[in-house]
Amino acid sequence: MNKILNTLITAGALTFITSATMAETVVLREISMRTFSGSINDEKDHPVMVIDDIKKPTPIGPGRGAGGYVFLNNNLFDWKSNEPVGMLRGLCFTIDHGDDGPWKGPVVIGAGGPYDSACQLNYVMDKGQIVASGNIDLNAMERDENIPLAIIGGTGDYKGARGEARIVQDPPGQPITYRVELDFDLP
Repeated sequence: MNKILNTLITAGALTFITSATMAETVVLREISMRTFSGSINDEKDHPVMVIDDIKKPTPIGPGRGAGGYVFLNNNLFDWKSNEPVGMLRGLCFTIDHGDDGPWKGPVVIGAGGPYDSACQLNYVMDKGQIVASGNIDLNAMERDENIPLAIIGGTGDYKGARGEARIVQDPPGQPITYRVELDFDLP
């Protein structure tokens, strides 16, 4: 009886050890370097920006309203060391231009809305990729609020990652630099 009980206890302990997950948090600085935007709407919709030079964002045309899209190709740095660690590659589609109806007048970030975008973001680093997806309220981002997205998977060392990505502008009021926390569990 003791032998059977010891075997069951040992098997239970091994099951517990092998089913435990490993939690990790990666904190990154994301700097927007090149953003392409456009719209499936007419050219009288909202202006957007292309950022080739951080000091000189340039308006280029439509894209802020429902149906607007943005392609992201941003540099990633380790938050503490500021060493380069990879790239953010992403795509967002604006799915709602807000309750104020069709856009009229100059672009005022934070006016009207909410301006919601459905986004898929790929954090590409040396050891693999982490994929985050979800809704971004653009007005909340402009108010320097924390934006949560679901981490839905990964590759390489991040295979099976599940958790949450949190994005906030840093420094506050700076729309080109973001603090990104990737908080996830690995199987």
